[in-house]
Amino acid sequence: MDSDSVEQLGRLLSIEPKTDLIMSHGGVTADVQLMRELMTRHSNIYWELSQKAPPVWNDRKIHRKFFDESGAEPDFLKLIEDFPDRFMIGTDAYCCDYSQMIATYRKGLLARLSPTTLRKVAYENAQRVMKLK
Repeated sequence: MDSDSVEQLGRLLSIEPKTDLIMSHGGVTADVQLMRELMTRHSNIYWELSQKAPPVWNDRKIHRKFFDESGAEPDFLKLIEDFPDRFMIGTDAYCCDYSQMIATYRKGLLARLSPTTLRKVAYENAQRVMKLK
């Protein structure tokens, strides 16, 4: 994300503090530091993580990879544990092997989270934010 986009996003989040914003694809090029900064400033931003791991990531090298089937970056795991109510898995199943993508989430990300955070990221946050219950 370029600085102009980040500035505009910050203004939008400040203008509409009661409106939830889900960053699809994890903000595409956003790194952990930027994600942390935005979440610290704005309690109404959420992150959907479909473009943060292979197999999707392999198709589009502009995305930042934070985890794969063998594990996850420690600073990314800490970010999720620090903000457990603000992340949700997502799938871009149209682009690749759905079962491979789910295996990557299970082995590389969810298995490394605390049990409470795992439930939130896997489904509870999406249910709450999108009012699916």
